[in-house]
Amino acid sequence: MSKIEKSNKEPFASLKLKEFRNLLLARFMLVIAIQIQGIVLSIQIYELTHSPLSLGMIGLAEVVPNLIVLLYAGYLSDRYNRKKIILICIGLLFICMLGFYGFTAYYGSNHAIIPILFGLVMITGIARGFFYPSNFAFFTSLIPKYLYANAATWNSTAWQTAAITGPALGGIIYALSDAKTAYLFVIVFVFIAFLGYLRIKSPAYSKPEKTENIIQNIKEGWQFVFSNPLILGAITLDMFAVLLGGAEAMIPVFANEILHVGKAEIGILRAAPSIGAVIMAIIMVYYPIKTNAGKKLILAMIGFGASIILFGLSPFYALSFAALFLTGMFDNISVVVRTTIVQSQTPDHMRGRVSSVNSMFITTSNELGAFESGVSAKFLGTVPSVIIGGCLTIAVVLSMAIKSPSLRKWNGMGG
Repeated sequence: MSKIEKSNKEPFASLKLKEFRNLLLARFMLVIAIQIQGIVLSIQIYELTHSPLSLGMIGLAEVVPNLIVLLYAGYLSDRYNRKKIILICIGLLFICMLGFYGFTAYYGSNHAIIPILFGLVMITGIARGFFYPSNFAFFTSLIPKYLYANAATWNSTAWQTAAITGPALGGIIYALSDAKTAYLFVIVFVFIAFLGYLRIKSPAYSKPEKTENIIQNIKEGWQFVFSNPLILGAITLDMFAVLLGGAEAMIPVFANEILHVGKAEIGILRAAPSIGAVIMAIIMVYYPIKTNAGKKLILAMIGFGASIILFGLSPFYALSFAALFLTGMFDNISVVVRTTIVQSQTPDHMRGRVSSVNSMFITTSNELGAFESGVSAKFLGTVPSVIIGGCLTIAVVLSMAIKSPSLRKWNGMGG
C-alpha cells in the first residue's frame, strides 16, 4: 500500500504531526479574532451610515493595500524566515486591534470615527497581505507531500470552525454589550495566536542561491502560475465565484430590511457558511475525493451559485440560513481541491511567490466581492444584485469548464 493510499485510509494522518497541530491551533485563534473584528466592524459601520455601499467600502479599504504588497510579500517569503514574517504581521494586527478598541472607546458613535476605522482596515490589509504567502508556505513545509490533501482538509476544518465561532461570538458580544467590549476579545485572541506561532518549531529552510533582482523573482512566480493551466484554472474559477457570488457582506442589510432580525442573528447568519463548510470538511476527512476531482470542483461551484440565488430570493430567516449553509458546503470542496492543486504543483522554493499570486486571485476576491456587492446593491437593489451575482457565478463556472480541460479532467492526487 502506497503512502497516498494509506493516508486516504487514515482521517487523522496529518494531525499526528505535532507542529502541524500547533499551527492549526494558532491559526484558529487568529481567524476567530479576524472574524469577530469583521462582524463587529460591519455592524458598527452600518449603524453609523445605514448604507450598503459603506459595507462594500470596507472590503475595498482592505483589498487595495493588500494587492499592493502581495507580490513583494511572496518574494520575501521565498527569501527570508517565514516564521519571523508571520510574527511581525500578527504583531501589526495586534496594534491595529488596539486601535479599534481605543478609538471606539474614545469616539463612541461619533461619525468622526468612520475614517479612522477605514484607516485601520487599510493597515490590517497590509499585514494580511504579508501574512498569507508566508503562512501558506510555512504550513506546506510542515507536512510531507503525500499528506497535502488530508492536511488541506483539516486546515479548512480549523479555519471554518473559527469562522463559525467568530461571527456568532462577535454578534452575541455586541448584542449584550458594545463594540468596545467585542474588540477587547479580539485583542486577547490575537495575542494568543502570536504566542501559538511563537512556539512552533519551524523546519530548516535553505535560502535560494539565485541572485536575480526583486522584479525578476516576482516575475518568475507570476510566469509559473500562468504557465500551469491546472493552477491557473483552479484559482481563476474560485476567484470569479467568490467575486460575483459574495453575498455575505450584505447580511446586515438583509437582516435589517428583509429578515428583520437583530445583531445576534446577524452573527449566526455570518457563521452559516462556515457551519456548512465544517460539516463538508468532516465528510471529506472520512470520504476524501479520490477520483474526478476536477469535475466535482466544477459541480460544487455550480451548487455554490445556485445557493447564492436561493439566499437572494429568501424572505425567511431559516431559509436564508440554509442557503448560506449550502454555500459553505460547496465552497469547502473548492477550497480543498484548489489548495491540494497549488501545493502539489508548486516547488518549495517558489511557494511564497505562487501563494501570493493565489492570494491575489482568491483572498482579495473576498474583499473585492464585498465591494462589488455593495456597489451592485446601491444601484440595482440588494435582492436583485445578489440574484444576478449567483447567476453570473454559474455562467462563469460553465465557461471555465469548457475552456479549461486540464482542470475538468484532473483526477486528484493520483492525477
